[in-house]
Amino acid sequence: MTYVIEQFGDTTAQREGSGTRNGLMLRITITQQGDSAIIRLEGKLIGAWVEELRRCWRETLAQTKGRKIVADLDAVSFMDVPGQKLLREMHLAGTTLVGRGVLTTHLLDQIEGHYAS
Repeated sequence: MTYVIEQFGDTTAQREGSGTRNGLMLRITITQQGDSAIIRLEGKLIGAWVEELRRCWRETLAQTKGRKIVADLDAVSFMDVPGQKLLREMHLAGTTLVGRGVLTTHLLDQIEGHYAS
């Protein structure tokens, strides 16, 4: 299942599918891999996209019924403070956060280190 969230000027549109147009975008792709659900993010986790990720994550929680959820942040280019707070919430609820790159690794260290049990 792929959700593509795009912003054009003052308008935000959501549609299922893939592809890009000019403008900012967050792509959320949810797949099953073995016993895990993988939520792959591509783009900027900012503004309205934070709430859309929260909605997708909660739907995934309900559908997976206790199976492992992994949020793959390898292709995230930027996240605002609300995006970071949502990732903290996801981490505290048991979602595994993975990502490479200097910025992503630094943010994951802060989220997991500061809020670890």
